Amino acid sequence: MESHEQEPLPQEEESLFSLTRSPYLNEVLKAAELLYYEEVCPDVRVNDLKDALEIYKNVVAKLSEVYSNLRPVQEQTEGIVQCNSIIEESFQRLHEGFELCESAFSKKPDIEGLVNGLSLIRLATEELFSAFDSLRDQELSLPSHSSSPFFHELLRIAHGVARGDFPQEALREQLAFMKDLWERHYREFLVYKGEKFESPEIASRIEELESAYEQCGEGFQQMERYLESGVRDQLEQGIALVKESSDKLLEIQDVVQRAVEEASTKSCLYCGAKNDLYAKNCEECQAMFHTYTPQEEPSSEVDLRIGEQVTSNERLIATNIIKLMEVVTSLTQGSGSTEELANTLNWLWDKIQQGKAQLERMKVPDDHPDEEEKELLIRSYEILSGGIQKLEAAISELGQFPEDGNAEHLTSGLDMALAGNDDVSEVQQISQKIWERRQQLSQQATQ
Repeated sequence: MESHEQEPLPQEEESLFSLTRSPYLNEVLKAAELLYYEEVCPDVRVNDLKDALEIYKNVVAKLSEVYSNLRPVQEQTEGIVQCNSIIEESFQRLHEGFELCESAFSKKPDIEGLVNGLSLIRLATEELFSAFDSLRDQELSLPSHSSSPFFHELLRIAHGVARGDFPQEALREQLAFMKDLWERHYREFLVYKGEKFESPEIASRIEELESAYEQCGEGFQQMERYLESGVRDQLEQGIALVKESSDKLLEIQDVVQRAVEEASTKSCLYCGAKNDLYAKNCEECQAMFHTYTPQEEPSSEVDLRIGEQVTSNERLIATNIIKLMEVVTSLTQGSGSTEELANTLNWLWDKIQQGKAQLERMKVPDDHPDEEEKELLIRSYEILSGGIQKLEAAISELGQFPEDGNAEHLTSGLDMALAGNDDVSEVQQISQKIWERRQQLSQQATQ
């Protein structure tokens, strides 16, 4: 690009380079400003602007795709229709602005054409953001089906399908999402309901909560039957069941959770005696209580935890393993149930599978630029892989107890689980080293 005489922007365009609500457009504007006022060698600025424009163009294309997918399940009120008209026009003007900018680079660079293209992109972006804000306000003003945004969206789409306004595929997708969410929460509840509550009122609410979970599941099944048969009565029954159960779930879960948080006693894992919530040792057998101190998260990039870890007698134990210890201890004392053990093992198995999925993302590429860090990452991968195998073996061993009642399964299974826990803890320590090393290198680079 040839150097051009530096001229001030026209008054109506003097704010062209001021920042906007879009971080991607801001990168475009900053690169464009550097190019516009470059007197010596503007060519060095061209590629930066082209790259920033390409990134923003891809972001706009993705946003347009997401918006297009939402259109089929929008309520067609007058206000929403008006917002959609502005949004679609804004996307079209953005496309025109990108074309103007690309044309300005296609032959002898045209600064005036570039400014015109950027002005159009900026104006269209501002109108797009404003229209999306208005669209959100319009949608929030519509009747609410639930205080939970997830249940609200499912019920809203279900009603739209029942009216014949929305496609069935939209309901199928939202129902699949909600079923997965419900199943995960229900499995955790089955573990949670094994807690012993002194208050009969809370115990009864636990039963209500379980009934609400089951009713919600029945509502999902009715919706699935409708998708298979097309019988509208089944959809309406499903809507009614989900609506009623979701209201109960939200109300009762809140009450029970507050009661749990306000509990004033805790049971000893070894003798079962009740103690003050803040007691450090059991008043009955003097056993030391686990000290629940969450470990600080050093870096989300190297988060290898299967569950939150807590300090326990100088040993890091994941809260998931603490829960398993409680269940196993109750069984050895004759106060637990095999059903509670089965629920806990199923719940823990799901957590471990999440850890395995994370493990797959930890594979270190051969061309990793930092050899020392590469060795630490490879070591982390191997240790965590072994830890997960031990945890899976522990679940298999513990799962044999309900079959033959041999308490050795409980002892050996818990030992395996603790061994797997220790591997995960070691990986956490390696992660801390990696994080600290990155911090040191970053500080050295800035000095």
